[in-house]
Amino acid sequence: MLILRTKLFETILAMKVSERDRIPDFISSPIFFVKEEKILELYILLRKEIEKYENGEKYAETEEEIYNLLSPNKKWNQKTFDSMESRLLNVIKKAIIYQYATFEKFRPELLSEEEEVNIEIKQLLLLAKFYRERKLNQQFDNTINRIKALQNGNPYSNDYYVDRFHAAFEEYEIASLYRLPDRNEKRLMTLESLDLGYIVYKLAILLQSEPPIKEEIEQQLLNLEKLSIKQDIRYQKIITIYRKAFNVIWYKEEDDETILDEYLTILENDIHLLPFEHQKNLYTCARNFCTAQYKKGKNHQLKILFELIKKNLKTGFLYFNNGAQNEGILFGAVQNTVAIALKLQESDWVLSFLQAHKTRILAPNAAEQERFYNFNLACYHFHRKEYDEALNLLNTDFDDDRYRLVARALEIKLYFDKADKKDKEIDFFENRIAAFETYLSRTDMPNIDKIGYRNFIKIIKKMNKFKQVTAQDLEEKNSIAEREWIVEKVSMLNEKKKKQGQ
Repeated sequence: MLILRTKLFETILAMKVSERDRIPDFISSPIFFVKEEKILELYILLRKEIEKYENGEKYAETEEEIYNLLSPNKKWNQKTFDSMESRLLNVIKKAIIYQYATFEKFRPELLSEEEEVNIEIKQLLLLAKFYRERKLNQQFDNTINRIKALQNGNPYSNDYYVDRFHAAFEEYEIASLYRLPDRNEKRLMTLESLDLGYIVYKLAILLQSEPPIKEEIEQQLLNLEKLSIKQDIRYQKIITIYRKAFNVIWYKEEDDETILDEYLTILENDIHLLPFEHQKNLYTCARNFCTAQYKKGKNHQLKILFELIKKNLKTGFLYFNNGAQNEGILFGAVQNTVAIALKLQESDWVLSFLQAHKTRILAPNAAEQERFYNFNLACYHFHRKEYDEALNLLNTDFDDDRYRLVARALEIKLYFDKADKKDKEIDFFENRIAAFETYLSRTDMPNIDKIGYRNFIKIIKKMNKFKQVTAQDLEEKNSIAEREWIVEKVSMLNEKKKKQGQ
C-alpha cells in the first residue's frame, strides 16, 4: 500500500514542525506506555520521508519500503507493520489531544465506566477539532461517528447534551470551511443542540431550588416552552417530565392522587431523553412523594415505594461513587430500604439485599461499614423474632451519634420484646435504659434530636412497669422515636391489661 494514503502519513503531514518535534518526547514518556524502541525509530524514519516528500525529493513510497528501511534484515510482514503503525498513530493522537487539553486528562485514576466514556468523548472532540483544522476530512468523519456511537451507547451521562452540541458545532464548522450546501442545516442542528442542552440543565437547576416557588417556576417553564422549537417533540417531552415532577412536589390533599401514576408513566416512556444524574433526581421526587403520603396514613403508598426502590436499584439510581473505586449505596438508603421491606414482610428479600450489598455500603471506614451491615442484619433477625441472633450482631459503638441513637434504641426494643428474659437480662435491660438516658444528657447533639428518644424511653419505662399508656400520653408527645413500634406495643399492652381486668 502507498504510504501516502495511510492515516499515519496524512496525520504527520498535517502537523506543524513544532508539533512534530514534540512527538519523540511523547513516545518516550511513561504516560503513553510505549515500550518498543522500534516505534520511535519508525516515527523518526517516517518524518524524514515526509520531509523529503514536502521538498519534492524522492521518498519511500510504500509501506514495504519503509519497513525495509526500518528492519533491513527482516522479511516484509504486513501484520507486523500494521501493528507498529497503529501504535504510533495512537500515540500521535494522544499528543494531538494533549496540545488542546491539560496534563490532568492523562493522570491515572480509578474511574467508573461512564466517566471513562465521558473522557473518551471529550478527547475525541479535541481530535475532531485538529482533523477539521487540518482538513483531514475522512478522519474527521470517522471521529465524529465514533463520538455519536459512544453517545448512543451511553446516553445518560451528565455531559450528554453539552458534548452533542460540541460535536454538532464541529460539523457546522467543517461545513462552513468547505461551503457545503447543507451548511445552514448544520447550523440549525448546532443551535438546536445548544437550546436543548440549555433547557435540560435549566430544568434540572429549577428542580433543585429550595423552596421550589410555584409561581416563579411556572413562569420559567412557560419561557422555556417559548424558546423550544415546536417541531422537535423532544423539547415538549422533557418539559412535560419536569411539569409532572413539580406537580408531584406541589401535591395537596385535595389533588388527584393519580398524579403519581401519570408521572411514573411519563418517566417510564421518556426518561431516556435525559442524562443519568437527572434521571436519579426525577425518581427521587417519586420516592419522596410515596414516603410523604405513607407518613400521612396512606399505607398503600408503601408498596409503591418498595417497587420503586427495587426498580431504582436495578437501574443504578440509588448508587453513588463517593470517591470510592466501586459505586456503593449510602447507609441511610440501606436502612430505609430494609425498614420498608420488613414492614411489607419481605424478610427473604431483605436478606438477599443485605448479602449483595455487604461490601457496597458507603462508610468512612471498613469498621463502620461492618457495623452498618450488622445493624441492618440485626433488624432482619429482630423482625423474625430471632432476638439472640440480633443481639449478637448489634454494636452500638457507631462513629456517628445519630446511628448510635438508632442502634441503642434497637437494643432496648430487642430486650423489651424478648419474652424469656433471665433475671440478669432484666437487670441488664434496666441498666441499658439508664445508660441511654445518661448518653442523651451528655452527647453534644442538638436538643431537638434528643427529644424523640427521651419520650421513647419514658414510654418504655412506663410499659416495663406494666403501667397503662393512654392515647393522651402519645398525643402529648409529638416527637417519639420509633413511634410505629411504640404504638403497636402500647396497643398490645393495653389489650392485655384489658383482658386481665375482665
